[in-house]
Amino acid sequence: MLKPLSRSDAASRTYTVQQVATAAGVSRHQIEIWITRGHIRPEHKPAPPAPRSYNLRDVLDIAVFAELSRLGIPGARCEGKVTYARGFNPNGVLVVWQGPMQLIGATDRTTGKPVVGKPTSSYDPANPPFHSEVFSIEDIPALVADPDKRALAMVNLAHVEARVLHKLASLDPA
Repeated sequence: MLKPLSRSDAASRTYTVQQVATAAGVSRHQIEIWITRGHIRPEHKPAPPAPRSYNLRDVLDIAVFAELSRLGIPGARCEGKVTYARGFNPNGVLVVWQGPMQLIGATDRTTGKPVVGKPTSSYDPANPPFHSEVFSIEDIPALVADPDKRALAMVNLAHVEARVLHKLASLDPA
């Protein structure tokens, strides 16, 4: 059985676009489209005609973006969600949902004075905003029960990382 790369071994290497595509389960062309549209911003931008190289953080970002895309979340909506997940506990679950947006510091329209007390919410049912946050697995039942969460999509960051590390190990010539 193939042993996955350790996170530290994988983080010390760079990867080609083909390796990234294989590890994320998407085509090279799809990655280039996402980069061209600004949905994914790899850390290394080479001077043409040198090929781009990717670090582990880039590979994981692309893999998470691919998962959100497979769930049907439009690319422009996925963009900030992936970079938001960066640096958080990799054992967490990235949750993207639609629902009301809490407005903090709301003002009364008639008096112009700040509203004191509970923050108000804004919600257009025809165009609900997307939100995201990284939660622990234990928090999921409460999220699902929350009536303000109109639709939820979840990506288990630990599972994505494990799949990516396993796939990268299978591509390793050593």
